[in-house]
Amino acid sequence: ARPAALNQFKAVKYYTEIIRGWPNQHRLDETLYRLGVGTLQHAALHPKDSDACERGVYFLRRVIKMHPTSRYRAMAHFALAEYFHANGNLSAAEEYYGCTLRSAPALYVSAYARYQLGRLYRARRDTVQATVLFRAALLDLAGFGSKAALFEQHVQSALAQCMATRANTVRHATPDK
Repeated sequence: ARPAALNQFKAVKYYTEIIRGWPNQHRLDETLYRLGVGTLQHAALHPKDSDACERGVYFLRRVIKMHPTSRYRAMAHFALAEYFHANGNLSAAEEYYGCTLRSAPALYVSAYARYQLGRLYRARRDTVQATVLFRAALLDLAGFGSKAALFEQHVQSALAQCMATRANTVRHATPDK
């Protein structure tokens, strides 16, 4: 077995044991979140484990439902958005990115959620909405300073591409005189 797969399996097993042994522990939200993410990562490494995806989604949804004030709630929304985005369920991804933004407007994850949501809109050729989201992501990142510099470059590049597409669309839509 690959080291990453083995470590992921051990992590999932460990978090499952914690939940079974201490179901009322004070950090259950974190444990459920880590179990959900770990299970989805395990599923990605083991495509034959068809139930792993369902279990991962289930654990993340439990965080959202059972822990409405938890800091892991926004992260669970984001993890679900990323999972659905990666698996082509773009409407569910859009919904969960939006939930991320509503539940964590000031966290770093919200900047990334805006960026990913902007990418979804750009793929749908909605460059107006994509531009708005990329600009909002840049505003979110302004408070993180140099720690976010590389990500900020990605967002700026996406914004530039989006604006170039918009300009090109306007140029081709305007009739020549």
